[in-house]
Amino acid sequence: MLQNEESIQKQIVKTMANFPRPLWSETLERFAREGDDEIRQEALRALDSLGHPDLRSILTEILADEDDPLKTTALEILSGQDDEQSRQLVINYALNQIQHSYPEPQSLTTITRFRAQRAIPILLPYLKQEHPHRNQVVQTLTAIGDNRIIDPLLELYPDLNAAEQQTVLRAVAIIDEGRFMKFAPEALKSNEQQNVSVLISLLQGSASEDAVTALIAMIEELPDESSSKTSLIRSLGGFSNRQSREFLTKLRDKSSEQISRSAAAALETSYSRSPLSHIYQQALSTLRSGKADLAIKQLTLVLDSDPIYPQALQARAQAYQNLGDFDAALTDYLTVLKIDQKWPSAQGSTGQLLTSLTRFEEARTYLDKAIEQEPEKASWYSSRGHVYSMLEQFPEAEADYRKALKIDPDLMTALTGVALSLAINGKIDEAIEQLKQGREKHGDDSIFAYNAACTYARAMEYVIQHPEQYAPDEHKARIDRLRDSAFEELDRSVELGYRDSKWTQNDPDLKSLQDDPRFAKILKTMNDPKPEDAKTLGLELKP
Repeated sequence: MLQNEESIQKQIVKTMANFPRPLWSETLERFAREGDDEIRQEALRALDSLGHPDLRSILTEILADEDDPLKTTALEILSGQDDEQSRQLVINYALNQIQHSYPEPQSLTTITRFRAQRAIPILLPYLKQEHPHRNQVVQTLTAIGDNRIIDPLLELYPDLNAAEQQTVLRAVAIIDEGRFMKFAPEALKSNEQQNVSVLISLLQGSASEDAVTALIAMIEELPDESSSKTSLIRSLGGFSNRQSREFLTKLRDKSSEQISRSAAAALETSYSRSPLSHIYQQALSTLRSGKADLAIKQLTLVLDSDPIYPQALQARAQAYQNLGDFDAALTDYLTVLKIDQKWPSAQGSTGQLLTSLTRFEEARTYLDKAIEQEPEKASWYSSRGHVYSMLEQFPEAEADYRKALKIDPDLMTALTGVALSLAINGKIDEAIEQLKQGREKHGDDSIFAYNAACTYARAMEYVIQHPEQYAPDEHKARIDRLRDSAFEELDRSVELGYRDSKWTQNDPDLKSLQDDPRFAKILKTMNDPKPEDAKTLGLELKP
C-alpha cells in the first residue's frame, strides 16, 4: 500500500507510529530520513517508541542541517533520552545556537533544564540588547546563575521594563539575599506598583531580621501620601519580632492619622499571625471556662517563647486577678504598658487593679491616661470616681460618676456611685431613689448590693454628723433605719456571692458600721467556705 498509494502514505505511517512494531522499523526509518515533513515527524516519534538504534544518528543529522524544519522535534526527542550522549548533544546544540544568534526560547529552555552554567558568559552580553526574548534570558540566568550575574543584572535594572525588573528582583533575592536587601530601597524608587508588590512578597518570604530592617528603611524614606508606604506598613505586620512591633508602635503614636491607622492595623496583624496564636486562643478558652490556674500555665508557655505578646500578658493578668494574686497581675499589666503605652484597656485595667490594692493615688494616674486615650468609655470614669471617693475627694467623684452615667445610663457602678455621692452630700432621699432605680436592673448583682450598703452607711454617717437637721426622736430613728438598711444590703451581697472580707473590713464607706456586732458576723460569714467550697474540700457543714 505504501508503494502504490501515495495518497494514503501519511495515514499509514501515522498508524504505524501509533502502534509501532519492530517489523516496521526499516520502513519507518526510511520515512524518517526523507519525504513529507509531517510524515517524517510521525516516523521519528515511532522510532523513538521502538528504541531504534540508528535514531540518534538521524537526529544528529537533522540538527546539523541548518535548514531542516524538524530541529524542534529532534531536540524534544533527544531531551527525553536518559543517556549522557543525548543530553550533551542537546546542550551543545543550544550553546552553539546562542553563540551565533540571539537565544531562542527552545535553547533557553534546554539550558535551564540541564542547568548548563557554561551558558552564563555567553548569555550575559545579550542582557544589553532589547529583544522580545530578553526576559526569558534573565529568567534563564536566574535559574542557572550564581554571583557572577548579580552585578550585570543590577547595572541593567533601570533600563529594563517592569516585567524584566521583577524577574531581576526575584533572581537577586534567590542568589544573594544580602545584596537584595541592600538593593530593595533603590528598587522602590521606581514607584511601579507591581514592582512594589514583588518586593514586598520577596521580603515577606524572608524570615531574617534584615528583611525587617529593609522594610523599615523604605517606609521611613517614603512620604505619607505614598500608596507604597501603606503597602509596606501592611507587609511589616507579617513579621512578629520585637523590631517590627516596636517600629509599628512608634509609627502608630507619632504619625499622621492615615499612617497611624495603617500602623495600628499592621500591629494587630503582627500579633494575630504569631505562631503562638493558637496556644493563646486555647488559653482564652480555658480562662473563660473558669480554669484560671491552667490558663496561666498555657499563657506562660506562650510568653516564654514570645515575651512581648501583650494579649497573652493581659490575659494572664486577668487570670491572676481571678485567683486573687493581684501583685502578679499588676506585674503583667505593667509589662504590657512597658511594651505599649497605648495598648487597649491596659492603662485602665492597671488603674482598677491598683484600686483593689488600695494604691489610690497611683491608680488615679493610670485612670487619667485611660480616659485620655478612651474618653468615651464609661467604666474608666466610674473607676476614677471610685478612686476619688476613696481619697475623699467627693465633688470630683460625683462628677466622674455622672459623666460615666451620661455615657452609659445602665452602668451599675456609675448608678451606685452617684447614689453614694448624693448620700455623702446629705441628699439622702435622692440617693435612696437612685438605688431604687438601679435595683430594677441590677437587683441580683452582689456588687450592687454591696455598693447599696455603702450608700446607706454613708447616709447614716451624714445624719450622725448633722443632728441639727433633725428632731431628736427622728434623728435616732433615721440613723437606725439607715443602719438596718445597710446591714440588709450587706447580708444580701453575701447571699449573692460577695466574699471580699479584707476589702469590707477596711472599706472607709462602711466605717460607721464596724462597731455593730452584725458587722463581725458578716465578716465571719464571708470567710466561711461556701457550701460548694466545702464539698470540694471534703468538709461537712452543719445546718
